[in-house]
Amino acid sequence: MQPGDLVKLVQDGLGDVCVADIDNSTIWSADHGTVAVFIDEHHLLNERGLEKKLMILVEGRIGWIWESECEALNEAG
Repeated sequence: MQPGDLVKLVQDGLGDVCVADIDNSTIWSADHGTVAVFIDEHHLLNERGLEKKLMILVEGRIGWIWESECEALNEAG
């Protein structure tokens, strides 16, 4: 994925996608299937190992999601 690419948010076990703002002070939900713009990635080392978080622009807001919570959209659809 390259900055500016479109992604589709994919629901988690709760039926939506939780998005956290840059400093994790606010968390909001976005619907499954919502289209967002990929901005950047960040690798986080935690007890589960190395995980990738993605910075996205969604519904006019910038926030973070886990890599598993989106799919890249290609030009074909």
